[in-house]
Amino acid sequence: MANDKILLIDDDPILLSLLSSSLSAHFSIDTANSAEAVRALLQQQSSQMPDVVLLDLGLPPMPYTPEIGFSLLSQMIMTRPQTKVIVLTGQDQEEIVFKALSLGAFDFLTKPTAIEPLIAAIKRAFLFLKQESQAKLQGMHAIRFDISEDAGLKSVRNEAEKRLFVQVWLQSNENVHETARRLGVKRENVYYLMDKFGINRAHS
Repeated sequence: MANDKILLIDDDPILLSLLSSSLSAHFSIDTANSAEAVRALLQQQSSQMPDVVLLDLGLPPMPYTPEIGFSLLSQMIMTRPQTKVIVLTGQDQEEIVFKALSLGAFDFLTKPTAIEPLIAAIKRAFLFLKQESQAKLQGMHAIRFDISEDAGLKSVRNEAEKRLFVQVWLQSNENVHETARRLGVKRENVYYLMDKFGINRAHS
């Protein structure tokens, strides 16, 4: 997993150092402390930018609003559509979260967050990247889901989880053991997801 590279974007040097230290055992880390630094990366070496990004929305020169983060998020997705951006926000208003998702964010976490859910979100992003890459090789559409303005945050995550699970399930020929292996979970978790999403097993 340490070969999986992520980009951490935050203007707080203490938090940036803390996240880098906490996540370095699991991932390779690049860091940036401003939107300008990220834009320079996009312009000069966009092909070398990590595919998974952890973005703090509050960046200078307006660190107490999400506008700079929104602008940077839009530019990253426009330049590299495959990028999975996990948004960190200290403002958990639903309108901010929905705007981030509508601009192309992959996931969101409210600050402060424990390291375990952060690692889980990053691993989920890499899993999506892997499945989208396999789908592209097989001539399938990449994993996408629509965001309804009146949908709750839980339903958005459930839809993403369902689409990922169903795609892995079908690619595994509806085999529980193979699905568990590809997702990196226990067989019991696969049975739970099958029941949750109303999926019948055709193969053992």
